[in-house]
Amino acid sequence: MNYTILVIDDNQMMRAFLSHLFDKQNEVVIKNSAEEALVWLNGKNRPDIIITDYELEGMSGFELLKKLKDSDTYRHMPVVILSGKGRSDYRTECLQAGAADFVVKPFNPADLEQNIMQIIQSSRLQTDNNPD
Repeated sequence: MNYTILVIDDNQMMRAFLSHLFDKQNEVVIKNSAEEALVWLNGKNRPDIIITDYELEGMSGFELLKKLKDSDTYRHMPVVILSGKGRSDYRTECLQAGAADFVVKPFNPADLEQNIMQIIQSSRLQTDNNPD
């Protein structure tokens, strides 16, 4: 099944890596910043999942997460935060704010891919069983 995955990262190498990891069977939309992602989302685009770096230029991935979870339109959309910092307080604040997962870089690509697909499928089941 084809899914739409929105990837937000200000590091060109990470964007290219994640695009390559997921684009075999999915549509991958790449954005450099949270602000750019919000413009795309406000254009009525609905990805199946958002993968964002915690630390971005301008609005952080965490700030984006909070904004999405406060939105009626995007509050149920799964968001996975990636971070080069494994601080447990970052992980805790993201999960409490509604992140589907918090993944510390470097990560195992196969594990990340499997985890992302499971999150999407679980989210789809919840949406199908509990439409707003």
